[in-house]
This record gives sequence, C-alpha cells and structure tokens, in this order.
Amino acid sequence: MNTFENQTVSSVRSVTGCDSLVVRGVTIANTGNLTLAAPEYVVLHGSFEVLLGGVLSINEKEEPLVFEFTYDAAGNRTLRRAKAVQ
Repeated sequence: MNTFENQTVSSVRSVTGCDSLVVRGVTIANTGNLTLAAPEYVVLHGSFEVLLGGVLSINEKEEPLVFEFTYDAAGNRTLRRAKAVQ
C-alpha cells in the first residue's frame, strides 16, 4: 500500500500506488488536476477537498469509469450512467 498525504495540488499531477493507494489530507486547488490510480483500489481517507475548478480523476484497475449525467431544463439530474472506458 502506498500513501499520498498532506499535499496541496495546484497543477497537473498523477499519483500511482503499487497495489493500493490511500489518500488523506489533500486539497486540490482551483487550478489543480489530480489523477489517482492503483491496480487494486484507491481510498480517500480523512480530509479531502476539491475546490471549485479543480479536477479529480480516480482510476482503479485497468478499466476506468466515465460518469455521464443528464439534466432536464430545470437543472434536475434525470440520469446518471457509468460505463467502462475501452
């Protein structure tokens, strides 16, 4: 297990665990773009914050997921779909 902790991310950064990855005490600034990956699992533990404009991507195993959201005219979410990226 690898650990990524007590960091502020304000640019593009990727962190990969050997088998698993535990993340805690991390803030992603409005200019930050953080990708977390591990073959087995990624755990967000303790304090973790993504500020408005920041980007977080989590990839587990070899099949990352893409989430698709659909909204109606009033702004209500009507559909959430997850699919594996090929």
